[in-house]
Amino acid sequence: MSADVSADVRADVSADVRADMRADVSTDVNADVSTEMSTDVSADMRADVSADVSADVIADMRADVSADMRADVSADMRADVSADMRADVSADVIADMRADVSADMRADVSADCVC
Repeated sequence: MSADVSADVRADVSADVRADMRADVSTDVNADVSTEMSTDVSADMRADVSADVSADVIADMRADVSADMRADVSADMRADVSADMRADVSADVIADMRADVSADMRADVSADCVC
């Protein structure tokens, strides 16, 4: 009987110990795996989001700078061309007017003198 009780107690204790160990190991493994997965996923997500945000920000900045530069260059060119054209036209008109007035005055003076 003592041998039977001893075998039964060993079997019960052994089963309990194995169950406890399984539970402990399973809990520890689950916690470790969960923590590592969370850390890995979190790091991957941060890297992905960071790369996406960086790419988007860079693209937006390029588009903004490009649009601003085109607008500035276009405005500057229009202002320069307009100023240059006014100066050229003004110089041409003044030269033409001087030539016309000078020719008219010479003709008038010449006509006055002939009379």
